[in-house]
Amino acid sequence: MPAPACKDDWKELVNEIAAAEMRTWVASQTDHGGRLAEYRRINGAHGLAEYLSHNGLRIHHRRNIAAVRTQATSYIAAHAQHRQGPLFGAAAEYRHRYCTRNSCAGRCLLDDTCHVMLRCPAHAADRQAMVVAVDDALGRAAARLGVNHSVRSLRDAASDNERLRLLLGSPPYRHLCNGSEEYGEVLRASADFISAVHRTRWLGR
Repeated sequence: MPAPACKDDWKELVNEIAAAEMRTWVASQTDHGGRLAEYRRINGAHGLAEYLSHNGLRIHHRRNIAAVRTQATSYIAAHAQHRQGPLFGAAAEYRHRYCTRNSCAGRCLLDDTCHVMLRCPAHAADRQAMVVAVDDALGRAAARLGVNHSVRSLRDAASDNERLRLLLGSPPYRHLCNGSEEYGEVLRASADFISAVHRTRWLGR
């Protein structure tokens, strides 16, 4: 242990202990699921997310995507029901934060990012408009490469997590990075869908 008079040594030791405890806590939260685990899955590789640097987006596009990525929306139960609120009522454990839309009520469906972006029937029409725009952009991006790229539509992604990363600004495909015009269209379509979800769930409640 450092000598009592060595403040800098004590500060370094405390920082090391705090950092180790934070790493342990993050690992435990990721292992047990929940909001942090979902964020880690969406974020994918470390570094600046593509949606933050893409020139084809306006501030409101980035804001919409960021709110969903960081589990900070008031209209998705898995994000908001860690405390009591006007939309979902009493606080609940993560695994019990169910979708309350009429089409899902009573079915015990976790109202998480995947459910909202890819599955919830309450947003089927808006989702279909997003998918059409996304598929068109992905198809043109693949054609521009001059090869038969395996991902020419949203359904071609290997998993739901890859679909979420694609829609929320951390694309798992290299050809969509570095300011791709087509990927800008994907992100705008996703941000517009998120706006529609907000209107349906929050403004229309």
